[in-house]
This record gives sequence, structure tokens and C-alpha cells, in this order.
Amino acid sequence: MAKIGSRMVQVIDTPGLFDTAVSNEKIREEIGKCITLASPGPHVFLLLLSLGRFTQEERETVEMIQETFGEQSKAYTMVGFTRGEILQEEGTSIETYIKSSHDKLKELIEECGGRYHVFFNKDKNNQHQVSSLLEKIDKMVIKNKGRFYSTAMFQETEAKIRAREMKLLQKRVEELKQSSEDVSVSSTTQQVQKKVIINVQAAHVRTGEETLEELRLQKNRMEEMEKRILLELDVIRRQAEDEVAPATTKTLKSKPSKCTIS
Repeated sequence: MAKIGSRMVQVIDTPGLFDTAVSNEKIREEIGKCITLASPGPHVFLLLLSLGRFTQEERETVEMIQETFGEQSKAYTMVGFTRGEILQEEGTSIETYIKSSHDKLKELIEECGGRYHVFFNKDKNNQHQVSSLLEKIDKMVIKNKGRFYSTAMFQETEAKIRAREMKLLQKRVEELKQSSEDVSVSSTTQQVQKKVIINVQAAHVRTGEETLEELRLQKNRMEEMEKRILLELDVIRRQAEDEVAPATTKTLKSKPSKCTIS
């Protein structure tokens, strides 16, 4: 909590959101902590990006953050660009930079109601950039009729994410179960087929010397072998189901699964 002018402002920072070594689960965990710290909820999410190339990793992280907070969060989000000195060095404006930037960045700003702010890292004592930011936030708060992003909104979105993850997990378990059955059945079928082929080839070699009675006996043996194959396949299917069942239980117990908040 800090006093800026005549008002008290609480800033909650969650560093490392764009760290590719951090898992989505960890990011969601940090986000949950931030929402709790900002109780009853933040008035604004300040999503900080560095001026420069909008990388694939950054795009994916931004998408994950938006998914975590849900559609409603866009009304409370503002994009913040750091390293504003780059614009001065290149003799250009933030508007020109955005106009020539990646389509995904333009889309992000548009989804956030066209709200953005530039920070000059080397000019930290410049109070104008702070007061200008607060003015933009005030306009956004007025537009949102004084409402803030509530804990209830976050919990609702989190519940939807968990439900979708569970659905995908169950689908994957079914795929693994089917794959296990197919592999086991295919392997045994190939082994049995090899035995049948060998017997048939041997029968062809001896056909000229065998009597009709011997051929009938061979036919009977083939029919008996076919019955055994069907029985073996049935046993294999049951074994596969027994083997997959414990793995399914273990998988379903797997644990559930950063945006700068200012």
C-alpha cells in the first residue's frame, strides 16, 4: 500500500509470468494468491509487456492469463508497455508502434478496450507518467461503474477450467485404455496368425500325399484353432481392462493445475 497524491494505492506484483520455466499450474496458483491479497478484488489488471518483439511465448502466456481470469477480466485490464525510451531513441510514437506491431498485440489492446500506457524505466522520478496512469484507471473505473474484478468472478472461471480439464483428462484415459486393448489384441492376433500360416503352408506341401480324410482332419483342427483364438482374445480384453483400471484411478488423482496486477 502506497500513498500517491491524496489517495492510497495497493500494488500487487507477480513477477516471472513470462518465464517459460514456470508451469501453467504455478501461474494459476500465483494468480489465485494475488486475487486473495487484493480482496475484495482489484480495480485494474496492468498487463506489462516490454516494447519490442511480441514473442510467441508472450502471446501464449497472455492467452493463458486471459483464460484463467475469464472473459469478464478484459473490462478491468490495461496493457502497460515498459522501456518507453525505445520510442524516443527511434523517434516514433506509441501509436505508430502499435499500428506496425503484431496482429495479436493489436487484438489484445482492442480486447482491453483500447487501453494502454507507456512507462519510461530510466525516468522513475517522473510523476507525470504515474498521474497519467491513474487518470486512465479512473476513467476505466467510472466506465465499470466503480465495480472491481471480484473473487467470485475468479472462482467461477476457475471452476469452469477445472471442469474442462477433468473432461479432457477422462477423454485421455479412455484413449489410453483403448490403445492398451488394441496393442494387446493386435500382438496376440499376429502371433496366432503366424501359427495358422505355418500350419497352412505345411499342409500345402503335403497336400499331394495326403488323403481326403487327412484334409478333413486338418479342417477340423483349423476350426478348433479358430475357437481358441476367439477365447484368447476375450481373455486379453478382460486382462487389459483389469490393468487399465488402477492406472485410471491414479491418473484421476493428479493435482489440478502470472499477470501483473496493479
